[in-house]
Formats: sequence, structure tokens, C-alpha cells
Amino acid sequence: MRPAPLRTWLLAPALLLIGCGRTEAPPEVAPTTIAAPEPPADEIPPDQLDAVVAAHLRGLGLMEQYEYRKAAEAFREVRELAPDWQAGAVNLAIALLNDGGVQVEAAKKAGGEGRPASNFDEALGLLDGVLARSPDDPRALFNKGIILAQQGKPAEAHPLFLKVTEVDPLDAASWLWAANTVVNAQDPALPAGPAEAERKVALLTRALDVNPNLASALYPLAFAYRMAGQPEKQRDILKKWQQLDHDRPGLAPGVGDVVETSYGEMGRYGVIASPSPTAEAPPPPLDPDRDPDAIKEKQPPSPRSRSSSPTAAAGRPPPTSPGTSRRSTASAPGSARGSRRSTPTATAASTSI
Repeated sequence: MRPAPLRTWLLAPALLLIGCGRTEAPPEVAPTTIAAPEPPADEIPPDQLDAVVAAHLRGLGLMEQYEYRKAAEAFREVRELAPDWQAGAVNLAIALLNDGGVQVEAAKKAGGEGRPASNFDEALGLLDGVLARSPDDPRALFNKGIILAQQGKPAEAHPLFLKVTEVDPLDAASWLWAANTVVNAQDPALPAGPAEAERKVALLTRALDVNPNLASALYPLAFAYRMAGQPEKQRDILKKWQQLDHDRPGLAPGVGDVVETSYGEMGRYGVIASPSPTAEAPPPPLDPDRDPDAIKEKQPPSPRSRSSSPTAAAGRPPPTSPGTSRRSTASAPGSARGSRRSTPTATAASTSI
């Protein structure tokens, strides 16, 4: 057998070294993109529409009868049938916050602290879920502000009401609630003082620009003018308030509109919404700066009060416990609104509201 040539043995190590130093790039892998899941549709499933409407009407009737806890169960059924319908979540939250006011009153009579954590917390969870999907939803913003105000957190409620006024500048109740949740800049635990008077005057004036008959805005406006050192304007506003006040002396009560902490009187965003997409659709917001006459000509109707003069939420302490309607009406028990009997609902936040 012939031995391998010497040159073959000499080339072998060199070839080995060349092979060891060679590195091949790994094959390129195209990045995989995962499409974001589609958000759930804000709608009632067509096959559940009849059942949803039936449960909704049952809950609405119970709200008019002040049976808030039973109404909450009906709206909870709606929620189970149409879990992605955001208005249904807000409706349930409204029933819970009003039932929370009943629990507050019961706790106060029993000597308790008066905070229905389960109701308010569940309602806040529902509203936060809606706002996570629709940050500008005016009903969710408004009712979350109401609950926070009831819990004595006006500083947290204030920006929510301001946000509603940005979404709908023609909602007088939201301007009023924004004014009534202004707190002391130095100590948010204290009510607004002279330093905040101009701010309150500006917000209350906007509320009255939208609804000149809003009696609930007149009394705190007069008080704000007093804090601002303008007694003449205070007297003028008080005269107008006395003309519109439901408890004014005379044969007939005043005809002013009232916003307070009872169901149907908090504002139009504090009432139950219909399953019909067109039944309660508010008019498109107008820009008051571009159309100064639009406010007076096309303002939406505000809730007509069936109770007495402004409560603590409107700038002065009520004669009865917070959150109660203080006057009955003569409407028939079977009417759409029912008789406005004294029933505790959501409580007022504090005397500063």
C-alpha cells in the first residue's frame, strides 16, 4: 500500500483550521405579528333583545317606585343578558348608588358609619369598566363623580364633572356639580373659601347661561359673590332666587329647576338610559363660544324638580337628612314619575358641596 503524499499531510491541518473558523449566519425568521383582539361591540345581542327590554322595563318601574334594590336585580339581569352593552352597566350603577343612599340612611339611624361599601364599590367598578372602553362617556363620568361626592371626595369628583362639561357644554347640571365640588386649594378637606370664589362664580354662571331657571345654582352663586366681596351682586342674585325658590312665601311655589341628590333630580345623565338607541339620545353638543345664541335657543330640557329648594348639594344644608326628597307632589301614584315621597337616595358629600 503506497503511503499518502507528504503534501496531502501538510495541507490537512490548514484545511482543518479554515473549516473551524467559518461561521454561517442563522436563517432569517420573519417576525410574527399578533393582531389585537377586536373590542366587544357595545350592543345588545339581537336574540336577547326582547328579554333585555322586559327586564329593563321592570327595573325602570321599580326605580320610579323607589325600590332601588329590586331595580338593581332587574338591571343585573340585563347585564347578564347583554354583558357588552355599556349603557346597561351604567344603569346598574345608578340603581346601586341610589340603593346605597338608602343603606346610608339606615346605617345613620342605627348609629353606624353610613358607608355602603359593597354598593358604591360595585358601582364604581362598573363605571370604571365603561370608562376603560369609552373614556368620554358622559353618563359614566357623571355618575362616578356623584358617587365620589357622596363618599366625601369632592376633589376627586370635580375633574369628572369638568370632563362632562367638555363633552357636553350644554348640560347645566354638570356645570353645577363642578361648581359644588370646588374645594379649598390649601386644604382639599375644607370647603371652598374666598380664594376659590371667582372659580365658583365662573362655573355657576355657566350653569345659569345654559339654564337661567336653575334655582339650585342661584343660592350658591349668591354665597360665592359674598365670599368674593361683592354684596350688591349677592343681593341681586338672592332676589332672583327668591322668585324661583319652591319654598318661597305666597300662594304658588317658585318654578325654578332643582338639581339635588335624589333619583331623577341629579341631572339628565343620572337617569336610566333606554335600550333604544334613539329614545334618549342627547342633541349634539354645541360650541357656546362659536354660537352665543345656541345656549338659549337649543338648550336641552333640564329635569323639572318635584321637591323643595336647593339642598346641601346646591350650597346650603337641607332641613332634612342629606339625600332625601323633602316634598311630595300631587301626581298620581300610577303616573310615570309616581309620587315624590321622601325617600333617601344618595347622600350629599359635605356641606361644601
